[in-house]
Amino acid sequence: MNLTLAVDGDILREARKIAIDEDTSVSALVRGFLADLVESRHARRRAQVERELDKPIGEASGFDY
Repeated sequence: MNLTLAVDGDILREARKIAIDEDTSVSALVRGFLADLVESRHARRRAQVERELDKPIGEASGFDY
């Protein structure tokens, strides 16, 4: 899937330098950043669910016994 972004020129120049240093492309850097962002959000949600599951019955949020 394609995406068009507007990025500040100075930021894009620095991102290109980083991409060159890492032997990759700016597109690959953006894909990696977005993948990390999504995984981080999923990990936080998993941790939250695990904390809720560790609570005694009645203390978990959303339950009214």
